[in-house]
Amino acid sequence: EPSLSPSSSAQPSLSPSLSLSPSTVLTASYEYVGVGPCTDSGGKHYDKVIFYDVVTANACAVKCNDCVAGNLSGGAFRGFEFFDHPFDTSVQNCYCNMDDNASYTGSCAATFVTGGYSGFGPVTGSLVSATAYECYKIKA
Repeated sequence: EPSLSPSSSAQPSLSPSLSLSPSTVLTASYEYVGVGPCTDSGGKHYDKVIFYDVVTANACAVKCNDCVAGNLSGGAFRGFEFFDHPFDTSVQNCYCNMDDNASYTGSCAATFVTGGYSGFGPVTGSLVSATAYECYKIKA
């Protein structure tokens, strides 16, 4: 007969890491603007590098830092939007915002890159009627 005997398990050692934890990246690099997609001073939306299945705003901050910031030509990285679908809890997306006409030159496999928006310059607000989004801008 099989028996269950108590066993001891060693605690895994935590080695120091040079990378910041996701929550540290979020608070160190970004400022929460409000609900809704991010907008520029004219109320316009930004072109985006989009990653599906990024499940928290913290993870989105890390994804944008690692994949998009520093990997654009012809424009600047401006922050991100985290989308949490209101009716389907399995859908969370990360939208890394960039200036109009910027090109993504990074090596991360983005779900897709959108163009056609005309947002440019720093994030100054958000479209508050779209409450499934959270807008974060890069800290100045």
